[in-house]
Amino acid sequence: MSNAERIAALQRIAYGAGASDAERRRALDALEVVRSGAVGSADPEPPASSALGSTAPDDGATTAEATGPTPPAEGHVDDPVADDPDPLGIGALGGASSPSVMRTVGVPTAVLVGAIALAIGFSAGWATASIAAAELVAEGADGQGQDDVTFPLGLEPPSTLVGPIDETPVADVFEREPTAADLAVDPSFFAAGDLIPESLRLLATRSDGVAVWAARSSSGELCLLLRVDEVSGGSTCTVDRMFPSEGLTMQTFIQSRGFYAVSLEPTGDLRISVEGVRASSGT
Repeated sequence: MSNAERIAALQRIAYGAGASDAERRRALDALEVVRSGAVGSADPEPPASSALGSTAPDDGATTAEATGPTPPAEGHVDDPVADDPDPLGIGALGGASSPSVMRTVGVPTAVLVGAIALAIGFSAGWATASIAAAELVAEGADGQGQDDVTFPLGLEPPSTLVGPIDETPVADVFEREPTAADLAVDPSFFAAGDLIPESLRLLATRSDGVAVWAARSSSGELCLLLRVDEVSGGSTCTVDRMFPSEGLTMQTFIQSRGFYAVSLEPTGDLRISVEGVRASSGT
């Protein structure tokens, strides 16, 4: 096996997948040794001289040059791996790992791989953004901004989107006739001062007496009303007669009672969350 083949095989073990950490370390050490030997062989040292200044011949080398390599037997096929039980030279190192080799070989390789991955990721992201921009421009007839544009990106609509109150299912609660329970609370109890008394609609009542109403104001807004007890509650109303797509939400803290959160969805679903205050025992 030539040095080039041996280096390539060692690199596959050291930097490829499927090898253990110990195998990678041995391959890195062997790779350093092979590379050092390859560099040294390019500029061989002159043969040693005797005390009289004459050059001592190398009988083994002379014999090999004179006779040439022994021809292989008939039918024999060269197999570098089979002929050499350790073609990569890893066993010569005794399995020892060299920290200096790891620093010399492993770190630059890791930096190179990281730089390549970063470049590929940046290129892929830039290409994706360019394609998306091209598709959006193609949808517009004149390439200019439009008042109503649909982005086919498969994303959820932003939570800031709103709709007219009367076009949401929650407005259907005002279609029924009011009952005694609907009108059992004084509109002046709530901070919203321009409520229409006949528009009060009871939405839910908890076993602890907490109740929630919906009502319309004289300006056409929809208001969410919370009564915790006879003296505590809260309210919130829509703005510009537009119902938020994430729901009309109100949060309030009642001393000695706890934290209350109420949310009325555009579909008419009502959610009430209560986090009570834990009583502390004195000593």
